Amino acid sequence: MTIRASFLCRLATITSALLLPVGCVAEMEDGEAMLEVDENVAEAEQSLLPGDPAGDTTLSSTCSWTITCGGVTGKMRWGKSGADCWSTAPSNMPLVMILHGNGYGYDEYGYLQAHLARNGFVSASIDVVAAAPPGFLQPDATTHGQAAQDAIDYLRSACFQNNFVDNFTVANPVDKQHFGVVGHSRGGETARYVASLLAGANDFDVRAVVALSPTRHTTQGIFGTQTEGYLLLHGSSDQDVGVLPGFGAHDEAGNNDWSTPSAFDLFRSMKFFGGGTHVGFSDLGSATQRETTQGYVHAYLRAHLKSDWSYYEDYIRGNALPGSYAGSLFSQYSDPTARRVIDNAQRANLSPSSIGDTVTTSGIGSITLSDGSLTLGTPHDTRLLVVSPNGTNGFVRWAIPADKRDVTSFKYLSFRLGQLSGATGTDIQIGLTNSGVTTFVNLSDYSAIPQPRTMCVQGLSGLGCADIRTLAHMQTFRIPLWDFGSSNDVTSVQIKFNGTTGNGRSFLLDSVEFSEIVIIQ
Repeated sequence: MTIRASFLCRLATITSALLLPVGCVAEMEDGEAMLEVDENVAEAEQSLLPGDPAGDTTLSSTCSWTITCGGVTGKMRWGKSGADCWSTAPSNMPLVMILHGNGYGYDEYGYLQAHLARNGFVSASIDVVAAAPPGFLQPDATTHGQAAQDAIDYLRSACFQNNFVDNFTVANPVDKQHFGVVGHSRGGETARYVASLLAGANDFDVRAVVALSPTRHTTQGIFGTQTEGYLLLHGSSDQDVGVLPGFGAHDEAGNNDWSTPSAFDLFRSMKFFGGGTHVGFSDLGSATQRETTQGYVHAYLRAHLKSDWSYYEDYIRGNALPGSYAGSLFSQYSDPTARRVIDNAQRANLSPSSIGDTVTTSGIGSITLSDGSLTLGTPHDTRLLVVSPNGTNGFVRWAIPADKRDVTSFKYLSFRLGQLSGATGTDIQIGLTNSGVTTFVNLSDYSAIPQPRTMCVQGLSGLGCADIRTLAHMQTFRIPLWDFGSSNDVTSVQIKFNGTTGNGRSFLLDSVEFSEIVIIQ
C-alpha cells in the first residue's frame, strides 16, 4: 500500500515495514484521513519489545571537550568506535543542547551526556542560566530569552566551529538540522525560549525539546510550529519547583486538547515519577532516577532526531519502564495529528461533545466541566471532566456522528483518567458499540487507575517542601481497538462504573479520542 502525503510530511521507517507518521497528515477527504490498516500487523507490533533504552549503547566509549567562546563555556561529549576521538566518531551526529538549572553546574549532567554519546549523539552542555532581574526573585521573559539567545550564539559562533567541529576528520560530524534541546529546572523553561527563537531558522531545526522538572516563571509556551516533540519529566517529591509547573507546562503544550488537529499540535508526553526529586535529574541524584531518565531521553531523541522509533511505542507512548526506578511511574501521551477527538472538555456545556454529538449519562450523581486546579484537588492545568457516579452501573456515553464512525484507521481508544476521591476504583468497564453490538473490556486489564498521592506543591529550592498535599492526577490509557472487535461503524463509546452505589467516588477524565495510526508501506 502507498499513501499520498500532504504538506511537510515526514515518514520514519520502523520495524517490520511499518511506517509511523511524524508531523504528517495524509491526504484528507472531509477532514478525515484516507488510510488502510492491517490490524494483524498492527497488533503484532505491540508485542515487539526492543532492548532497554537506558542500557543499550552502540559505541564503545566517549570523549569530552570543554571550550569557552564569547565568555560562555560549554562541555561537549560524543562517542567513538575506535581509539581516536576525532576520526572514529560517527558522521552526522544529531546535536543536543543541554541547559542546566539554577544552582547546578553545566558539568553536572555527565550521566546523560555519556549515555547520549554512546548512542551517536553529540551534546553541548552550555553554562548559561536565566537570572532574576534586579529586585526580583525569579527570572522573567527577558532574562529567559537572553539566556536562550546566549546559548544559541555559542553554538553559532566561529569559535565553536573552529575549535570543536573543525577538529573532526569524519565528514559532516555535527548535524544541526536534527537538533534537540534538553533543559533542567530553569533550563527546562529556557528550552522553550530556544525553540521559539529558532522557529523557522535556516541553520538549526529543533526536532524535540525535553524538560526535566522545568520552572514556569513565564507564559512562554511550546507548539508544533517550533518543534515536533515535547517530553516532560517531573517528580512528585520535587522540593525545589514543586509539581505545578510540570503539569501546567505539559497540559498547555501544543493545541492537542482541541478537537481539530492543527500545525500547533506536537508529540506531547509526560512521565511522572512517583517519589522523584528535583536533584534526581542531575549527577547529584539517585542512580535509579538517573538511569530511568536517560532511558526516556534516549528513546525520545532517538525517534525525533534519528528517525528511529523502535523504542517509542513501548517506552514513550506506553508504560514500559527503562532502567530500574523503584517508584511508580505514570505516562501521558498524545500524537499531534493522528487522532479523532471525542471529548476534551474544552467547552461550556456537557453536550454536545467535542466530536459534535450527544453525551448521555445514567447513575451519575454529577458530571462537570471543570478547570484543573489545587482548589479542585489536582495539579493539572487544563479543563477536564469531573465524574461522580452514585448508581449501580452508572455510565457516561458519547454518541459518534455518522460521518465519523469508521475508525479502522486508528489503533487505540485512548483517554486520560485518574481518581479524585473515594475507595479505589477497580470495577470500571469501557464499552464500544459497533453496528449495534456493544463490547465491554475491563479497565483493570490494561492498567491501574492513578490514585491521589502526596506531592510537593511549593518547594524551598531543595531545602524542603513548604506545601505538601494529597492530589489527584491522570495517566493515559490506550485500549487497542481490535480488543473490541470490529470498528468500522462505531456509534457510541462509553465508560461504565459498576457497583458504585454510595461509595463517594469521583474521577478526573479528559482527552477521550481515537488515536494513532499505522500505515503499511
